[in-house]
Amino acid sequence: MVSITRILCPVDFSACSRRALDYAVAMGRWYGARVTALHVFPNLPVIDGVPMYRGQPLVLKDQDPATLRADFEAFVRTASPGAPVETEILEATDVQKAIVNYAEFIRADLIVLGTHGRSGVERLIVGSVAERVGRHAGCPVMLVPPRAASKPQHLPVPFSRIVCAVDFAPTSRRAFDMALELAEEADAHLTLLHAIEVPPELQVPMTIGEVDVAAARAAAEAEALQHLRELLPGDARTYCKVHTDVREGRPDRLIVEAAADRQADLIVMGVANHNALDRLLFGDSTHAVLRSARCPVLTVGTTTAQPQAEVA
Repeated sequence: MVSITRILCPVDFSACSRRALDYAVAMGRWYGARVTALHVFPNLPVIDGVPMYRGQPLVLKDQDPATLRADFEAFVRTASPGAPVETEILEATDVQKAIVNYAEFIRADLIVLGTHGRSGVERLIVGSVAERVGRHAGCPVMLVPPRAASKPQHLPVPFSRIVCAVDFAPTSRRAFDMALELAEEADAHLTLLHAIEVPPELQVPMTIGEVDVAAARAAAEAEALQHLRELLPGDARTYCKVHTDVREGRPDRLIVEAAADRQADLIVMGVANHNALDRLLFGDSTHAVLRSARCPVLTVGTTTAQPQAEVA
């Protein structure tokens, strides 16, 4: 069973982070979890690192900390009226490390984070902060892209249609486990999607002679469907509606396409951590999905990360 008792939601006064707070509060109400809104002020001497509020840059050295605190709490109250959201402000040279370490410090079970910050320009927090948090956090991370609809906090369940990308790797299995539990608890529709990226006939050595393309593709699809069905416990369909889907093409495009077809309000996918190959895989698939997704993307990693530095 999914156990979520602490949720961390980093915010930067942007519309995207306000939308992320909507989802954090909705999840908090569903699970009875404590929600903490965190603002990390980057103490860097570059204008691109300065958060904006009401059209003006918030510069720590020129702003009274009490005023910053008041503005932050006002932002949270406006974004989550009536919700018991705790607030915390940190100053750090590395925003990503501060978020990951603070999540470790409070033993967060989930981080909810907007992918575009402050100016709304395509400079992303994705590719800088959100992508690295997704790779290094020791808990699942829900990334909320700018195209995601606002989540009404009063809805009885956080999500009703979930698409889970499955490639049968260890991270994918962890993502599947979480997606299934979320779907069962919410009595949701769950689509398990596997992408066949390389056409099956191209995987067959040419020396063996002519290949029946249609037969090879049909066999690969049937095998993938069988593996998807084998993942499901016997009673899975008792608690949620499950659909298995195998498509051929680039995984990121197929994930977004399936989410649109199913009118999904959540995408779940595994991500790998730490090494260069993992970063390449994350950048290839997850980043591309986030650029086009119209719903949050819940990323589930392989292992619990260790704190990278002291919380500032």
